[in-house]
Parts: sequence; structure tokens; C-alpha cells
Amino acid sequence: MRTADVQTVAALLRDAARDKIMPLFRNLAAGEVRAKTGPLDLVTAADEAAEQQITAGLRREFPGCVVVGEEAASANPELLKGLAGADQASLARTSRSLLIINQVESLFALGRWDEALAVAGDAGDFVFASLPLHRSMLKVWTGRIALARGEVAGAADAAATAAELLRGSPQEDQHQLPLGLLETGLRLATAGTAAALAAAAEAIEGYELSGGSPRYAWPLVAEVASLCVVAARDERLRSAADALGGRLRTIAEKLETFGPAQQAARLTFAAADAQLAALLSGTAVSVSVELRDGWDEAAGAWEAVSEPYPRAQALLRAADAALAGGDRDGAADRLRCAAALAGPGLGAEPLAGQIALVARRARIMLSGAASGGAGASGGAGASSDAGASGGAGFGLTSREREVLALVAAGRSNRDIANELFISPKTASVHVSNILGKLGAASRGEAAAKAHALRLL
Repeated sequence: MRTADVQTVAALLRDAARDKIMPLFRNLAAGEVRAKTGPLDLVTAADEAAEQQITAGLRREFPGCVVVGEEAASANPELLKGLAGADQASLARTSRSLLIINQVESLFALGRWDEALAVAGDAGDFVFASLPLHRSMLKVWTGRIALARGEVAGAADAAATAAELLRGSPQEDQHQLPLGLLETGLRLATAGTAAALAAAAEAIEGYELSGGSPRYAWPLVAEVASLCVVAARDERLRSAADALGGRLRTIAEKLETFGPAQQAARLTFAAADAQLAALLSGTAVSVSVELRDGWDEAAGAWEAVSEPYPRAQALLRAADAALAGGDRDGAADRLRCAAALAGPGLGAEPLAGQIALVARRARIMLSGAASGGAGASGGAGASSDAGASGGAGFGLTSREREVLALVAAGRSNRDIANELFISPKTASVHVSNILGKLGAASRGEAAAKAHALRLL
């Protein structure tokens, strides 16, 4: 297919998204979603309307071409005879695998992670046996859930499997960019910020993201921008963070934005980019109100599309900015809301640990988090030694509990040192003491015990 043809098809898809998909986004009536052959085989009025418009456009632009849409073929299987020599069983398997991937991706975004894992598990590898690219996409999504829950070994296994399945395949945004996002987060959890920066740079190296799909580019751009903020707090990594941030800025300026989810990612990037600039220029305190407002705007955008995980991340960063500006009550509200989002429903333990650490430093009580939201009661002025009694039972000091929270969040000794303004050697001593007191053989085991015994 010629480049001009690709551009024509892309324009038809964009028009259908604008005309048929977006007007019905989160606006479907009860009768406009139905099952076809089973609970995993769903169709909406938006799907059917978009397919009809795309089909008409393809026939207009490419006279004589055979166009068979999924919904049209479902309504009239005879249309499949127009595909001379097509393997109908293969088409059915491909269609089902894509439906499963789309369902898992949607459930992930909505924070319904247990359901996402159940759908992925019920599908079974047999559906994807001859579709390695589809199987790799499913592995990436299950790996992202595992990583967000602190299950590093499971995330690493999923990432390795996905990478192997993609070996030798064409470089395509929809496959490589989500994997790059997972691998970057995995490196942050296992090897620290410097290694994560290198993985992030590798993920975008060789890809002209601004010419690719915004759907897959925006999540990576937003996540890596937030990573640059973390890196900029380390004097030795500032140059690398600045360089990578500049590359992201160039990409973001060229990327189009379609729909509210991409808009939320764009606002997340903008908030992180502003914070990065403030850290590099030493003005983070003086512009703390602007930074807080930027993160609040991103959090509101994620709330509007019902995505709790990135909303909790944005609220945590808004709380950090509020504390820097002296707005302790505002920080308390945001931290409690973030803790409620990251807690039992998601089971996002690393994020919950980061939230608890910020609250503990500010002596903010998070006890109201479980009842939900920014207005939860709980005495913002009280001490927040969540798990203090359990910690005392193991002889953990207040400082060791702070270190343990960072260990549970996947931070390296160097990251812990930068976060707590101590030397890496001191951080190492604290970690060794913690392992000894908890009777843990590794950092991962210490983190697991900390969560199981509610020490954080």
C-alpha cells in the first residue's frame, strides 16, 4: 500500500472516530450495548455506526475493493465469501483475540484489575497460539497490573515473554511502545532511576513518535516525563533528565490529541514538564501553586474518564506541590483521596506506600482514606504513624519505617538516599537492619512482609 493510501485510510478512521465514536463515548444507552455470540463478544451502536461510515468511505476512495467489516459479517456471514481463500477460522480467532485485548485494556484503565486478569486468564493461550503479536499485547497489560501491584517477578516474566514474542516483528507503535512503558517501570522498580532513564531513552530511540499513533505515544510520553521529575531530584541525573525531557517536549508539540483519555495524558505530561523545568531552575517552591494546579487539572481529567490509578498518581504529585507551598490542609485532602483510590480496590501497593510516606513526613493522618476521597475526616494535624504499633513490635525505628516504605515502592539504595537526604551507605545500613529485624532474605520479601503485617 502506498503512503498516500495509508494517509487516506487514516483520514477515514479519524473521521469515523470524530463523527461516530466520540459523540457516544460514555454516552451509550442501555440498549446500545449488546452481546453477539457470548459475554466476551460485545458490540455497541458506536461500533456499528463507525464501521458503516468507514466501509462507505473505503468503497468511495478505492472503487472495486472488497470491504468486509466485523459487524457486517456477523449480521450476514455470506459476506465472508467475498474474501477469496480467506481462512474463516483464522479470522474468527483474530477477531476474538482483539476483543479480549480491548476488554483487558479497558478494564485496566477503569481500575477493574481483578476482572482484567480473569478475562486474560479465561482466554487461555490457545486463543493466541498462532497470534504472537496479540499474545504479546495481552502479556504487556497483565504485566502492567503486576508491576502496579508490586509483583515484580510476575511483571518481569510478562515483559520477557512479550519481548520474545515481538522478536523479529516489525517496529509498530501498538506493540513496542506499551512494552517500552512496562520495561521502563520495571527497571525503576528493580534497578533504580538511572536504569529507568536508560530504558526510557531506549524505548523512544528510533521511533518517530510524533508521526505515529497518539493512542500509544501519549501514555509513554506522560510516564517518562514523570520519571524525569524523579530523576531531576538527583544532582547526578539532572543532565540526563533535562535531555530526555527536551526530547519529550519536541514529541509532545507534534502529537495530536484525540479524545478525553489522550487529553488527560497530555495534561499529565504538561504538569510533569512544568515540574521538571521548576526543579531544574530551582523555582519549584516559588511556583508551587501553579504546579499544584497543573497536577489538579490532570487529576480532574483522569477522574472524568474514570481512570483511578493515574488519578491517584496525579493527586499524590499535587499534594507534594501543595506541601511545598505550605498548603498542608489541601495536601491532606489530596493524599486521603489518593490513598483511597490506590488502596484495597486496586491493590497498588507501591503507590500506596509512596502516599503513606509523604503523609508520614507531613504528619498527616490517612485513617479517613478508606471511607473515600478528598473530604475524608481524619485530623490533618495528627501524627500519621500508620503501622507504628506493628513496626514497634519488630523494633523498627521511625527512620527505618520510612526506608521500608521506599523499599516497598521499589526504590534502590541510591534512590532512598536522595529521597531522605542521607548517604547511600547509610541507606544500605538501614536496609540491612530492616531485613534482619523482619527476618527477610531479600528486599522483595521485606516488602511483602511489610504489606502483610500492615507496617506501612
